[in-house]
Amino acid sequence: MKPNITVDLKYDLSQLKKSRYSSYKRSIQFFLMVLLIISSSFNIVVATSADIAVDLAFPLGGEKISGMINLEWTIFFINFVQYSSHLYFSEENEDEWHKINDIELWNALNFTWDTRILDDGKYQIKIVIVTKEDYITSDTSDYFVIDNDKSNVKIVDMIVLDSSMAERKAVRNAEDIRIEAFFDNADDYILSDISADFSVFGFDSYENPDFFNGFMAAWNLTNVRCQTSDGIVHISVQIGDIEEYSMSILIDNTEPQLSIARPTTGIYIFNKRIVPFPRCLCIGALTLEINSDDLGGVSKTDIYIDSNLEYSVNGDVSIWEIDRRLFGVHMIRIVVYDSAGNKAESSITINIFNFF
Repeated sequence: MKPNITVDLKYDLSQLKKSRYSSYKRSIQFFLMVLLIISSSFNIVVATSADIAVDLAFPLGGEKISGMINLEWTIFFINFVQYSSHLYFSEENEDEWHKINDIELWNALNFTWDTRILDDGKYQIKIVIVTKEDYITSDTSDYFVIDNDKSNVKIVDMIVLDSSMAERKAVRNAEDIRIEAFFDNADDYILSDISADFSVFGFDSYENPDFFNGFMAAWNLTNVRCQTSDGIVHISVQIGDIEEYSMSILIDNTEPQLSIARPTTGIYIFNKRIVPFPRCLCIGALTLEINSDDLGGVSKTDIYIDSNLEYSVNGDVSIWEIDRRLFGVHMIRIVVYDSAGNKAESSITINIFNFF
């Protein structure tokens, strides 16, 4: 058996609440901690006028709170008794106290409270501590303000990104995309408060995000399946029942239209077609004329001579000149891309002698 140590403490714990956070109170807390540590080797027998006392730590009163908050309290005990915590709230000018926690909180020091279930206004918190020996102590806060008016929350922007994190204006079947929405004044919301309607991509109408940090929400959509034919569709994001934001995006599963209008077969001398010929024979510099089009516009054009990329530009190209020294048979290849990532190619083989 463990030996006994008797500690005779001649003070009333409830008096500590008269001097919150005083040096005297901190010294008592330290002493109780030491007793708790040595209790593993000794039986602590304490003589005192009270078994337990409680102080609310948050909220104390005067605060402005909203959303999910953490109610906190401090326990002062001597005989290391087990206790249950009971939390109540009361609105200003109301005599009735309403229970906060539906389940018993044994030996707890905090509780998460969703203030959004209450109307905005002034409130008090009361905590009641009950030991197994039916000793009861309590503490009550001063009035604080609950302000959950979220009329100023805004969804300010949405973007669509591809797997390389490049922004996209169009989407096609079977690709992976990421959609991000950006918020103002949404710090008090949580991930489950946000939903999106991505049904046009084959997903649920109320899709919660994969990530939310109070400023940005993100959805990672894999293997999208567009539910409509090519054209403009709308996707939307909603936060609570307050704010909804929609954006337009193009569904485009069709490759761009592309053709090389010039040169064709014939003999070209210094960029002028002189006579017909079964092949394309060029002497001197040569100008290419390119026709390209797409539902959402051409986003990029690449021009190759044989396997070498000679020119690349964002957007379409209608005219491009071969003005470098070049001899013999070569393949001119044009590749165009649209904003959904679809591409089209066209090529022509020329026999060219450009000495300048």
